[in-house]
Amino acid sequence: MQLYNTLGRKKQEFTPMDNKTAKIYTCGPTVYLYAHIGNWASFIFADLLVRSLKKIGGWKVKWVTNITDVGHLTEDDVGMGDTGEDKMSKTARKEGRSPEEVANFYIEDYLKDWKRLRLSEPDIRPKATKYMKEIIAFVDKLVHTNYAYETSDGVYFELDKFQSYGTLSGNKLENLQAGSRIKINEDKKSPHDFALWKKAIKQHAKALQTWDSPWGKGFPGWHIECSAMSEKIFGHQKNKPILDIHTGGEDHIFPHHECEIAQTGARHPETNDFCGNALSKFWMHRKFIMVDEEKMSKSKGNFYRVEDLTNEGYDPLDFRYLVLSVHYRTQMNFTWKALEGARVARLKIIDFWQRLNQFIPYQKDNMKNDFPRLQAEDFVEAINDDLNTPKALGILHDTMREANIMIEKQLLTLEQQKQLQAFIGLFNSIFDIFPDQPENIPVEIHKLAKERLLAKQNRDYEQADKLRNKILDLGWEVRDVKDGYELRKL
Repeated sequence: MQLYNTLGRKKQEFTPMDNKTAKIYTCGPTVYLYAHIGNWASFIFADLLVRSLKKIGGWKVKWVTNITDVGHLTEDDVGMGDTGEDKMSKTARKEGRSPEEVANFYIEDYLKDWKRLRLSEPDIRPKATKYMKEIIAFVDKLVHTNYAYETSDGVYFELDKFQSYGTLSGNKLENLQAGSRIKINEDKKSPHDFALWKKAIKQHAKALQTWDSPWGKGFPGWHIECSAMSEKIFGHQKNKPILDIHTGGEDHIFPHHECEIAQTGARHPETNDFCGNALSKFWMHRKFIMVDEEKMSKSKGNFYRVEDLTNEGYDPLDFRYLVLSVHYRTQMNFTWKALEGARVARLKIIDFWQRLNQFIPYQKDNMKNDFPRLQAEDFVEAINDDLNTPKALGILHDTMREANIMIEKQLLTLEQQKQLQAFIGLFNSIFDIFPDQPENIPVEIHKLAKERLLAKQNRDYEQADKLRNKILDLGWEVRDVKDGYELRKL
């Protein structure tokens, strides 16, 4: 399997470091508001990766996706921010609730949509607030090895001491400038140094979540939680990165993931022969989602949740299909027209699957035809090529087109039907876009349909019509095909 590694900016052959289990960490949500479709596109990509490693690669997977419930400051998303207010505390005050109540409310909504989008369950969902002991110990180690220093308002990582900074994003220290929207902290040795711990003083006096630490009461910076939790959950082996793959959205590359690399590399300098990276062997990121060719934002009114899609009559799986129809390294443009196209395409696949399962071959067992070989091998090859889902979908639709012709002409053999069913099963183990409970056709309905077919063959059209109407009354539609029939649930 070839996967694109952001670290190195090229495709590389992937094999788990222990040749058995792929260790994957995905940056999860900060639960101070609802997850939007851009977040979900990133999580769908991570789910695609996990499924592909299992079903196509044949490896075991240990998947962790975290929940940030403290420490994400309002300025963390604009360059090397370490100012502003903790997002959890800000929302808690605005909504008149405790940070824990805020977190629990948005986590519940997040998990509901996770299931609606048919995402695989990760092995662990660690919350930052439950790993405070590990976070504090991590920061303390960096202070004692002189990679971090204390100021009047917190503890900061000294970037000048980590010469590999910028390997992931290309943002080298000499080219960095303090973010134009950020007020420079005069206590810092460099404006590029980032916060590992913030003291609950001055601008952070309003923080509603604080913990005791060697530097006084306070709370962690955003970047430190992922490094601390990854090491605690997966462990650290000398001379090896902690993770096989770290995933996230394109917006995580800088500064979040770059800072994770720096602090973990400083904690485990013996591992830095791997491009200065002690945290992960592979880094994979999903490209941004645009909405009507514009960046998504609340102010523009194009900030959509899964709930917004369902209110317009769409199934969450329509959005899942839309995301998977675009390669994860290609920028996707969300429009309602595109979502409608995804809905139509998804229903065509479901319709074909039902038609295939309901089809009953009537030809003799020794009947031969020139139906082309199934494209399962090409489908696997597409997934192995950096998760090329658009190509994989193209192979599926080509196969469906050929198979529909054979079904219509009553030329599909029983063996070919079984092969197609296996192929569709492989497809859906990766894409997972079918309804929860596919309808099973009752024996009684099949019996009536066969009686109707026999009546037509005997030119008893009056009886055939009566049987059709009886089938309709029972909630099914019977359709004629050459020398046979199809049944569909109404």
